[in-house]
Amino acid sequence: MMQQHSCARWGSLGLASVMLGLAMMPFFYLGIGAWQELSTVASATVFLAALVCLGFICLRLLPHGNPTWAGAPRLWWVEAAAWIILVYLGAMLTGMRLQTGFARFGSFALVWLVASAAMFPVVGCFFRRSVLVRRASAWRFSALATAVWLLIASNIATAFIFMPQRFV
Repeated sequence: MMQQHSCARWGSLGLASVMLGLAMMPFFYLGIGAWQELSTVASATVFLAALVCLGFICLRLLPHGNPTWAGAPRLWWVEAAAWIILVYLGAMLTGMRLQTGFARFGSFALVWLVASAAMFPVVGCFFRRSVLVRRASAWRFSALATAVWLLIASNIATAFIFMPQRFV
């Protein structure tokens, strides 16, 4: 087996942590208090929907071996639906503080950046040989994609933090 260059290895770990951070976003929003803006039933529904989607994504992308169902074509649709639901829940939870337009986009970028930074040591320590990291390392420009995402998300988050907020 050929040794991977360190830039490509760190890029694939970074891209995997970005994807896992995106999957963890609804839990970060609920953790910072978005559940207080919803009713108890709505909070439980959002939490359970996010937990089911994250559980499926973790079962599909985080095993170390190569499970037989990892490449099953039928499960790609379920995985895509799980990603769409998680992104929708994250976008829905940005509107809980009566933010508009850029403020919602900025808080989405900020929480995604924090979640990805929190997932980087987890991916690096526990999921280094996972299916998700192997998919990210198969992409040739994973280091460049991680750097561009980090630059764009940090600029949006910085603008969100330092600009005055407008509410509805």
